[in-house]
Amino acid sequence: MTPGQQVTVDISTVSQDMASPTQTGTPPTITMNGNAFPPPKGGGPAFNSGVQVAVLDPSMDITSPSSIRSNQYIPVFEENGNWMSYYQWTWAAVVRQVLTSGNPEQQLILIATFGLDANMPPTSDALALFLQLGAGPQLQTWETTVDVGSQSGQWVAYPANYILVGNPGYGYGEATEAYGIAGQQSSVTTTAQVILTNAA
Repeated sequence: MTPGQQVTVDISTVSQDMASPTQTGTPPTITMNGNAFPPPKGGGPAFNSGVQVAVLDPSMDITSPSSIRSNQYIPVFEENGNWMSYYQWTWAAVVRQVLTSGNPEQQLILIATFGLDANMPPTSDALALFLQLGAGPQLQTWETTVDVGSQSGQWVAYPANYILVGNPGYGYGEATEAYGIAGQQSSVTTTAQVILTNAA
């Protein structure tokens, strides 16, 4: 692409009621200018709940696969159907991926959860990182309106999604974020769109 051209990034993700962690999840859909974003190596996730994290080099043509520094599906860790004492490792892995994907001051970061229970919000380290990337009120709403770390009798009882497109140059609330919770419904689909300016 020509430097200065606009890139439209669309992200869609879904979460639904789940009795157990045994079924395969539906990963987020990401497109750039209508073209599918390359999936992480290995194809779709072999688990039903997690986070997709993609870190790009914003000094490059972000529509080119060569701009991708890392792109992973990170599962929600569990034992015997229990995530209460283990989901924190998911957010630790998200933070580690971002902090080990090149210069953390020059990153474009796409984050989309899928198959999550609302009571699995980011831990303090992830919360701090996301706010540094420009997250704001919607992330804070998630953190302050749920029963953090509480699991019902099934794997996902309160489906929720969170999407963030941010970078370290953004201030509070300047990133694109979207939070959705199912409420009385059995599933929730959340979408976000952002128009970026390509540097190369």
